[in-house]
Amino acid sequence: MNIKSGNTDNRNLLEIIPVKNIDWEIQPDSGLVHLKQPKFKSALLRKYLLPLLPDPYFRIKLDEVGTFVWLEIDGKKTTRMIAQATEKKFGERVNPVHDRLGKFIRSLKQSRLIEYQ
Repeated sequence: MNIKSGNTDNRNLLEIIPVKNIDWEIQPDSGLVHLKQPKFKSALLRKYLLPLLPDPYFRIKLDEVGTFVWLEIDGKKTTRMIAQATEKKFGERVNPVHDRLGKFIRSLKQSRLIEYQ
């Protein structure tokens, strides 16, 4: 599973190490993770408009599998290691695990919720 990173760097998605790039919280009632994406990317808008809002974040609610994967992302584990742990925990429910995890990791990266180390 290869990804295109930049213009000339080809890396195997299973060998990359994802690193969290945003704040997040675990909901006490459900145990699921909510990612906290700032409503504005511009530093100027964040400085002047965010203080006026009741909540400065969009909340991205992850399901049980997404929560497990998010908690596995620790800046040390490769995507392959996360896939193995996910498959061990959820079994057939997440198969094909590499395809599903690959789509999820790419989506997180594209949304700038994670970076690749």
